[in-house]
Amino acid sequence: PQAREFARVLADAGRHGLTPADYHYSCIRDWLAYFRRGGIAQDPVGGRALAGFDIVMTDAFITFAYHLAGGKVDPETIDPQWVAPKRALEVLEALTALETHGSVDHLLAALTPAHSDYRRLVAAAEDLRRIVDAGGWPGLNPGRTLRRDDAGYEVIKLRERLAISGDLRDRGRREIEFDAVLAGAVARFQRRHGLEPDGVVGRATLRALNVSAEQRLRQLLLNLERWRWIPHDLGRRYILVNAADFSLVAVEEGALRLAMRVIVGEAYQKTPVFSRKMRYLEINPYWNVPHSITVAEYLPKIRRDPGYLAANHFQLLADWRPDSAVIDPLGVDWGAVSAERFPGRLRQLPGPWNALGRIKFMFPNPFNVYLHDTPGRSLFSRRQRALSHGCIRLEKPLELAAFVLEGTPGWDFAAIRAAVDGGLRQTVRPLKGCTVHLLSLIHI
Repeated sequence: PQAREFARVLADAGRHGLTPADYHYSCIRDWLAYFRRGGIAQDPVGGRALAGFDIVMTDAFITFAYHLAGGKVDPETIDPQWVAPKRALEVLEALTALETHGSVDHLLAALTPAHSDYRRLVAAAEDLRRIVDAGGWPGLNPGRTLRRDDAGYEVIKLRERLAISGDLRDRGRREIEFDAVLAGAVARFQRRHGLEPDGVVGRATLRALNVSAEQRLRQLLLNLERWRWIPHDLGRRYILVNAADFSLVAVEEGALRLAMRVIVGEAYQKTPVFSRKMRYLEINPYWNVPHSITVAEYLPKIRRDPGYLAANHFQLLADWRPDSAVIDPLGVDWGAVSAERFPGRLRQLPGPWNALGRIKFMFPNPFNVYLHDTPGRSLFSRRQRALSHGCIRLEKPLELAAFVLEGTPGWDFAAIRAAVDGGLRQTVRPLKGCTVHLLSLIHI
């Protein structure tokens, strides 16, 4: 009975974006059919057949369980900035537990990511697979913008496209016209795809609409694999940054405590994926400018105007030691300075002008990435917010500081605000534990 149950589970492996053939499915199916016909009773080497079947089943179970629990692919072979947790999976223990527990499906379900988003992705993929099997959705003319009061065949196709994907729930009375109902459906589609929800089908919205159902299904299945790469237990208290939808949430005991918009790394300087413990906060921090940013962005400005540094609250320091001497930039021949021979390093002083804002959150990591405030508040109104050098800029830094420092004596929200306003640079270590997870996942 367990073998037959496992065969049924393998037949349904596609629900998780996995391929039954990778786990000897056809071989197992044929062998079970052979046993069902009574073949083993007539086989003079029946014991050997059972032993072979047991080896194949065991290999299939262990491989499938590992893929289901931790992913089929090692993400670091694809992206060195995706650091997956190296965890010991209790697959062999699960296999042993079959002797007493009995339910293959239950044991494998326990190894599957327990996150609600994973389950929603599985359900969304099933819905999308039905759409694919029914022929998908129609494409639209990529060269034509559609808006309110337009009419014609392209509007009819737009209605059909949005009805199939579930964005248009009421087709309206006159299907040939682009009415308010259709504009609302377009805005709903735009919000789901990170676009400006203006209800107008322009170039970017057309591109998103014309991604085929097959391509969308592949994206969902690939994101199931990404979910299997991340820690199954995010912790009792954690901060989760999802770079894919420019969001941050703070969670404690499964309850959402805080949500905000964030700015993440640009395409060529992506925010890496990893998990680390929050160690300390810096209030009114310095910004120690990385050398790459110094020579690429600031050196041309300094060459044009050596007074740029003082006007923008930068210091030129001799080296990277904590007690490094300050150099007068007006005494440097900037015309002779090159990227390879920059005289020291730059540091921006604390204050409202500082690129890190008034507070930063440190969870030491090999990428030198952290969370921080920003003086550029207007950028949070953009839908696409991949604008940084890799660090994460926060919409609500003081609120996040209050969450991190909750339970730390003397550090309620009012105290944090007073410390920021006081301008004094200081470091605070939280009393409660908190894990930071930087991820990049489609959110359903």
